[in-house]
Amino acid sequence: MAETPAEDLQQSPSGLVCLPDDILILILRQLDLSSQVQAIRVHSRFLAVMPYVWRLQCRNVTISLLELELSKTELGFFLESCCGTIHALRVKMQKREHFDVVTSYVYPNLHDFRFSAHSFRPDDADTPKMLRAFPNLRALSPHGRFRGNRMADFVHLEHLKLTHCPHFAVSHLVALLKQRSLKSLQLEIFSRDQIERTELPEEGIRNLEVLHCDAEEMDHLFLSPLSQLKRLRELKISGGPLADITRFVLTSLHREDFKVLELNGFDAVLSLWHYIAHFRLMAETVKVIDARFDFTHQRFEWVMFSNVKKLFFKDCSFVAGDFENLMFSLSHAEVVGFDSCRFELTKYTFNPISIAMWRNTALNLYVNDARVEDENGICGIPVVWDVDGESELFRLHRESPGVSYGSHQLSVTI
Repeated sequence: MAETPAEDLQQSPSGLVCLPDDILILILRQLDLSSQVQAIRVHSRFLAVMPYVWRLQCRNVTISLLELELSKTELGFFLESCCGTIHALRVKMQKREHFDVVTSYVYPNLHDFRFSAHSFRPDDADTPKMLRAFPNLRALSPHGRFRGNRMADFVHLEHLKLTHCPHFAVSHLVALLKQRSLKSLQLEIFSRDQIERTELPEEGIRNLEVLHCDAEEMDHLFLSPLSQLKRLRELKISGGPLADITRFVLTSLHREDFKVLELNGFDAVLSLWHYIAHFRLMAETVKVIDARFDFTHQRFEWVMFSNVKKLFFKDCSFVAGDFENLMFSLSHAEVVGFDSCRFELTKYTFNPISIAMWRNTALNLYVNDARVEDENGICGIPVVWDVDGESELFRLHRESPGVSYGSHQLSVTI
């Protein structure tokens, strides 16, 4: 079995410890943090130079204390060595003492602090510790039973993620937004009863560039002022039903062009259909997840996707006729993907010449794990894809398009 670098050091450290500082520092910088910690346990020479290594190396630090076995003293030694140079710190903590050690130092240049707490729950009593440790903090993602008392005292705060603070009080959020103008806010924590008569301060949200919330929060907190959020670039909404919310959101944004539009569930797709009755949709990329397209007995226009450059479907179902209509409506699409989708057909033959008649650019079509679905929704054998003819404007790829998908019901990137 091959030895780890730290094991090599332990068995024959004599050659390395005699090297000049600059050479030894270069070598130790090649090790990961776990191996570096093992090295300082081996020889006092490594212990002496490691603070220089960490000060040079550590700007954006990610530590999982669930996997990395550090004693309280070793964790303190590491943080004391580089607390003056760290810009961003992300820590998974297992014990209360981990939080206490992390917040016992002052980080004058740290602007981003994100942590998760396992087996213990920090609360408002811990906020003063963070205020002292991170005087110039701009981005905070806490985890625990925080209700928000004194959160407004982070005077430079611009980015706040509260997704892992289910006990956060809406009154403290309002107080914070009266004093701080945020650029990004992530919620998904409030129930309707908590927020139905709440109005957020306009001065606190007018500069939002990123907003993540659930459908209830969008409906009660953000839908009315949404048209005033002129700087918004990313919006993600979870929960549902979203049929009406999606349409109102897209309308309130006063935009016809989007970089990425991701729709999860058929309610969101129907809302997009209603939206294009009044607005022309122009999108770089549209992703549709978990929707069943069956319009045998109702009118549906696939023209809704006609001005989309990249269109991806995942875990969707299509009847044969709808799939045929879709293929001939995508005259501007350059990439179309079907990943783990189901079709009420056993075989489909693409005619590149017919497809090319309506196109000026090439269409790259990706199909992956496509299954035949019967009338009861039961999936069976793979769909057989065939191509009859050739054209430089059409190419079939029997593989995944390699696209990532989110979990939100609606995701918009402007």
